[in-house]
Amino acid sequence: MKIGVIDRDLTAEAKFRDKRSYIAHRKRDGKRVQRLFGDDMSELRNFVFARDGLVCVDGISANCIKGPLLPESGEWRSAELSHLEARSKQGSDDELNTICSCKNCNQKRLHPTNP
Repeated sequence: MKIGVIDRDLTAEAKFRDKRSYIAHRKRDGKRVQRLFGDDMSELRNFVFARDGLVCVDGISANCIKGPLLPESGEWRSAELSHLEARSKQGSDDELNTICSCKNCNQKRLHPTNP
């Protein structure tokens, strides 16, 4: 689903590595929204995880994993990139709208009726 009108100039200036990534302006309010895919999303995830110290900064679940979310066998154990304004609500894939979250808190954000 397209968010709004793709800004081809800003998208070109961003020099995304994945040709599916783009910058658009939301239909409802004109706000600039970035949508990332592939290597571009991996780069954002690595930046946010490093910025937040691989610790869940959300803390909204009763079952929050408070400690460090360390890599395990090359995979991140319990660490997820959580959007403050959900992608499904046209939230942007950028460092201001994303945080490092444990799986439990990210699920609570997605499904608020869960513990």
